[in-house]
Amino acid sequence: MGLFLKRLDVLGFKSFADRTEVTVVPGVTAVVGPNGSGKSNIADAIRWVLGEQSARSLRGAKMEDVIFAGSQNRRALNFCEVSLTLDNAEGKLPVSYAEVTVTRRVYRNGDSEYLLNRQVCRLRDISELFMDTGVGREAYSIIGQGRIEEILSTRSEDRRGIFEEAAGIVKFKTRRKEAERKLSDASQNVTRVKDILAELEDQLEPLRERAERAIAYQSLSESYRRLHIGVLTAEAAHLQSRSQDLQLAVDEQQTALQNDHAHLNEIEQQVNEKRSVLEQVEQALEQANRELLAVTETYEQAEAERRVAMVKQDAALTALEDLKKRHEEVEQQLEQLEHAIAAADDKRSASELRVAKRRVALEQALMNSDEQGVMRALKERTQEARSTLIERMREQANLNNAKRALEGERTALERRRVRLREEAEVLLTQWEEAQRHHVRLQEEARQDEQTYALYHEELMKCREKQCEEAEKRRIVQSRMTELEQERVSVRSRLGVLEDLQNDLEGFSAGAKAALVAARTQKLEGIHGAIADLVEVPEAYQLAIETALGASVQHIVTERERDARNAIDYLKRRQLGRATFLPVEVIKARRIPPQELQRVQSSSGFVGIASDLLSVKPSFKSVIDSLLGNVIVVRTLPEANAIARVLSYRYRIVTEQGDIVNAGGSMTGGSVGRRGTPILGRTREIETLRARAQENKSALDELVRTLKDHDESIEVLLSDEKRATEQLGEFTQHAANRQRDIERAKNTCGFLEERRTAQSNEELQLERESEEIEIKHNALADKLRLLDEQVVLAESVVTAVEAEAETIQAEFAGRNEELTAQRVSLAEEEQTFLYDQSECLRLMEERSRYVTNKDRMFQEISRAIALLSELQSTLKNLEKDSDGIASAREQRQSTLTELRENRVHRFEELSLLESEMDRIREQRARAEQRLHASELSRSRVDTELEARLGTLRDDYGLGYELASERYPLDEPLAQAKARHGELKRTLDTFGEVSLGAAEEYERVLERYTFLRDQEGDLESARMQLGTLIAEIDDEMAKRFKETFDEVRRHFQGVFQSLFGGGQADLFLVDENTPLTCGIEVIAEPPGKKMQTLSLLSGGERALTALALMFAILRVKPVPFCVLDEVEAALDEANVSRFASYLREFSTHTQFVVITHRRGTMESADVLYGVTMQDSGVSKLVSVRVLEEEPIEATKEA
Repeated sequence: MGLFLKRLDVLGFKSFADRTEVTVVPGVTAVVGPNGSGKSNIADAIRWVLGEQSARSLRGAKMEDVIFAGSQNRRALNFCEVSLTLDNAEGKLPVSYAEVTVTRRVYRNGDSEYLLNRQVCRLRDISELFMDTGVGREAYSIIGQGRIEEILSTRSEDRRGIFEEAAGIVKFKTRRKEAERKLSDASQNVTRVKDILAELEDQLEPLRERAERAIAYQSLSESYRRLHIGVLTAEAAHLQSRSQDLQLAVDEQQTALQNDHAHLNEIEQQVNEKRSVLEQVEQALEQANRELLAVTETYEQAEAERRVAMVKQDAALTALEDLKKRHEEVEQQLEQLEHAIAAADDKRSASELRVAKRRVALEQALMNSDEQGVMRALKERTQEARSTLIERMREQANLNNAKRALEGERTALERRRVRLREEAEVLLTQWEEAQRHHVRLQEEARQDEQTYALYHEELMKCREKQCEEAEKRRIVQSRMTELEQERVSVRSRLGVLEDLQNDLEGFSAGAKAALVAARTQKLEGIHGAIADLVEVPEAYQLAIETALGASVQHIVTERERDARNAIDYLKRRQLGRATFLPVEVIKARRIPPQELQRVQSSSGFVGIASDLLSVKPSFKSVIDSLLGNVIVVRTLPEANAIARVLSYRYRIVTEQGDIVNAGGSMTGGSVGRRGTPILGRTREIETLRARAQENKSALDELVRTLKDHDESIEVLLSDEKRATEQLGEFTQHAANRQRDIERAKNTCGFLEERRTAQSNEELQLERESEEIEIKHNALADKLRLLDEQVVLAESVVTAVEAEAETIQAEFAGRNEELTAQRVSLAEEEQTFLYDQSECLRLMEERSRYVTNKDRMFQEISRAIALLSELQSTLKNLEKDSDGIASAREQRQSTLTELRENRVHRFEELSLLESEMDRIREQRARAEQRLHASELSRSRVDTELEARLGTLRDDYGLGYELASERYPLDEPLAQAKARHGELKRTLDTFGEVSLGAAEEYERVLERYTFLRDQEGDLESARMQLGTLIAEIDDEMAKRFKETFDEVRRHFQGVFQSLFGGGQADLFLVDENTPLTCGIEVIAEPPGKKMQTLSLLSGGERALTALALMFAILRVKPVPFCVLDEVEAALDEANVSRFASYLREFSTHTQFVVITHRRGTMESADVLYGVTMQDSGVSKLVSVRVLEEEPIEATKEA
């Protein structure tokens, strides 16, 4: 069977999201499944892994469409992979592997790769591996509906591919195309060689003439060279002396500038220290402000307490005066009572005396009467009864007087209680209002504390921002100083270089004159000097400069005519000589690739000199002509090694400027102080301009930043001033608020004390009222008892008097006079009793006033003690207030000193800043002087370097060696004059090619070589023509043999499949079998012979299958994939198709994708394709012959 298809591994290809392995057994393997399940993706996977490049052939729009795109339950993959494993045990494939696995991968980003046995390879390798094996993307091993359509196509040319694959001429066609390509290349090369030979023939004679002229020129130029070297050496000695003098001046100026820098740094340090001290003074000032505020608050509090004490003292004095006035009033009332009591007592005594006299007279009258005994007894009884009655009435009157006094006191107490209640209500209202006012003030004070904290925090933040802005400003100022120094340095260097560039310093007189003429539009077509047209990295500048030598001054022109015009211009004006490089005629010179490959991997190899620099493409050939055969290496020993490998045929330059010349000579040594080389001048100018622009932009930005910082500091200072003023105003406001709080607190305390005193007085009144009530109740009880006793006494008196009246009636006549005396006595006794009662009342009232006087005296004593205590407290408070006032004055004095100190520090800082500005101006003037000196030194150094560069580049000599070998034997002026004469003589030669002789030999050698090459190319072209004819003959022979054999088998297979009829194949043009089309005609049973286009669909499909089986009989393939090729057949034809499959399966493996029952029944193994998950295909396999499940799909 040859190549045996063992398995197919699929991962992420189309609907096969998971790793799927399809094991293919000998015989027929059928893949079945419903429409849309993905079974045709198996055939697409095989076609794709064999190298199919058409996304349309794989039923997609682009190649990334073959990657699993995801489903509802599965996310998309980023790559897919298909591997096809073949058994190569018989060695059908030209590889030394018994098993060959071809793998293809593609990623969603467009990357793809091919692998052969896990080794990365090319698609071409895969195609050549399967060429003429019947296996491949274009072979007939994979036949689907598209392939059937090619066979059935109306265009007979479309059928050739399958016949050519069967004939095995695909490899011959590939060889023929390669031979035709080589033949075309050989013909082009012959034409090109002939053109070059014609051009060289035109050059040989002029070159010979120029070579003879160059020999004469070289003899004269040698004398000129020796004299020129002497002049250059003498000028260099003079310039060296001048450069040393200028260097001494530059060193002195740099020293002075460094001293200015040091002094400026010292001043800046002092400024920073002064700023630091000023910040400390500011902090101390702030601390003193806080301490003054605290002392002021303490002082205000002490003053508030003192004022409260004074208010209390005034209140105590007022109360004491009131008590004294009331005490005096009581004393006056007591004095009046004493007078009233004395008068009443005198009146009572007089009444008592009259009563006594009346009694004595009455008793004498009674003693003279007969009834004296009876009347005496009655009188005694009456007197006794009346005495008892009087006593009881007196007691009753006393008690009533006492009761009235108590009631009077009770009324007075009640009036005082009413008055106290009214005062209490007023005091309560005042106390509540005072409390509310105090609470309101405290709340406002708390808000004031928060506001103070906000103001203080704002002030602190403002000062912190000031410090931050000041620090930022200092940093910006420092950076500006650094950038200013750098700017001066860059401007100085840039000015020197621009002056040198504008003056074309370092260029020869002729080159300078030509470039100036080009600038002024006097010459056209000049692009510039080599030094201006290339851009060299700094690392390779010395190497490229050394390699170019004097060529760095060569001038590039557009045309040969432009170069001639420039030379004529220099000749007419006697301006010197220059070398011009016309772009249109200069040819590149490069080291052959085969020789370059020998040294590219050598140690120290850097590259070809022309590849290490940047140049416009239009000038590339010019640079290649100068540097294309120059190699750059790192060190001299490595240069020697590479030169030996290349047999000393090319010039090699090291990065340090040493040279190994062609032929083996070496140039090197110290290059001395190099000044500003021409080659690097433009790049350095651009770099310095960029740095200057960056420096300017940075300085502008820093100036804006500094201005912003100054504005910010100014705003912050204004904010600080405003915040300080607000804080001061608010501090005063807060102090006033504290005084208001203290006053409110004292008012509340005073009102509270008055309320307490009033409450105590009410309690005292309550107690006195209770005592009066008790006394009143006792008196009421006594009065009730006395009333009863008085009633009893009155009844006794009435009875005795009635008895007396009876007796008296008896003695009426006798006793009228006695009766009158008795009446008079009774009236006098009544008067006495009244006077005695009035006297007792007045004494009771005096006793009450005495009690009030004692109580008032006690209150006055307490008031005097309270006043004494308040006076002592007030003295202490005044003493404390004086101490606090002294402390406040001390704080104010300290604050004043700190403010004066701050002003002093500000003045010192201003003086230092003025000094710093003065030193900066002085430094700027010193930098200008230094710039002028450096410019002069740079000009001298440039001239010196130009002289030394001319010695080094034009003559390969250092200053010491030139001084030793070529000393001047005459004065410098005379030598210059002779040098000018020689130069003019040499100028008369015009353009002389110093290498003309060498170039003539080189061109002659090349002409001879190309003549030989022309013959070789003609011979090769004839051989290629013969080879193509032989390949055509072999392909025609093989194609005709295979075609005839396929034709014969096609006729037999057709009859077997159709059960009769006939069919045939023929070439459209027998004379051109390799290009003509192939026609297929068929005559199914019962029909006439006709072409495929006239057959029915089923007949066309069966005819195509017959042709396919015929080709397989002629050239069997190892395996064949059929993708629903029998879909258009009826059941009977399907059965015939299946029989043929079984017949051919002994030599060919068949993988059939089908849904026809007949095909399935003929299969050895069935693979079922399902979609258990939407959009994801799965495989299930069954070996039909054994009727047992075999290994199912292997999933990764």
